Amino acid sequence: MRTRLLLTIPLALALFAGGCKKSDEIGNPSTDFQTDEAYIAYAVANLDSVADYSEAEQDAINDDSLQDLEYQIGFAKVGNALDPISPLRWGRRVESVIRTVTVRKPDDSTAIATIQKVASGMLFIRAERDSAGILDTVLVTKTFTDTLKRKTLFVRIGQFQDRRRNWRPAAITLVEGKSPSTDFAIDSLVISTPRDVYVVTDPLTTWLRFGRGSWEILRTRPDDPVQFRVVISSQTDSAEAMFLHWGVGPRDNRRHRARIPLVSSSSKPGGGWTRVFERTFYAHRHYGRFNAIIDVLSYGTLFDDDPAIYSNRLWGLPYVAAPF
Repeated sequence: MRTRLLLTIPLALALFAGGCKKSDEIGNPSTDFQTDEAYIAYAVANLDSVADYSEAEQDAINDDSLQDLEYQIGFAKVGNALDPISPLRWGRRVESVIRTVTVRKPDDSTAIATIQKVASGMLFIRAERDSAGILDTVLVTKTFTDTLKRKTLFVRIGQFQDRRRNWRPAAITLVEGKSPSTDFAIDSLVISTPRDVYVVTDPLTTWLRFGRGSWEILRTRPDDPVQFRVVISSQTDSAEAMFLHWGVGPRDNRRHRARIPLVSSSSKPGGGWTRVFERTFYAHRHYGRFNAIIDVLSYGTLFDDDPAIYSNRLWGLPYVAAPF
């Protein structure tokens, strides 16, 4: 079993710049790209090997309908929300995505595309609420905005007039997302498969290589056990809710979402709490390129009916499901 640790930018540039020899086919042959940056911005959204990851994060958190909360796993509650509700089902509906791509060239042989998306929409919560001793079922709605970021590394493979022949994607980072304000942070993510262990402490400096080789994108076989262990730091005494979204791509309507339960919580000497969430999932049998999204919501997001309370952080890992 191999352990994959954080791969920093300087090392990534050194490793990925030398080993690429063949360009991917892309786009309309009549497309005229006036600059390298224009082509790379186009490639991250249209080249399948990149776009299957970079265009799918918003699909993963778009639940499409209200889903069960998995009460059998349970919430660890210490404090009390100001206006408590007991959620039964919840789901997001992404209604708009504003997407920007910024391309930076550290030198003439490498380029880094930073993809930022601002996803906005509605959070729906079907819940029970105790109103003066009468238990009612209510639908609580909240607006949300999450900003998602990830990076893609391109390496130069030619000096042709046709810029499509000059650049090839070499690696991609995890995706990091958050709402405008949060009172908790994701400290680390450890993903264990029968063959590898991935350790992540900073998603935007963790590079995974396309194709086979060192620091490659995670690959799963059908029915592989995949363990997720997530550590977060929090300033509140009521535990957050954590979910995993997986198996959703830009051309795939399958949606998987499940709770990752809290396994331990401890107070910090200087204040606040350290919480550990852990669960083992099993790989699915439909194949392709996907993102596994760790989605953390504050206690008040789901248990308070105040429409202004929405607090979220997420990390997303690209992976390949294949019968290899």
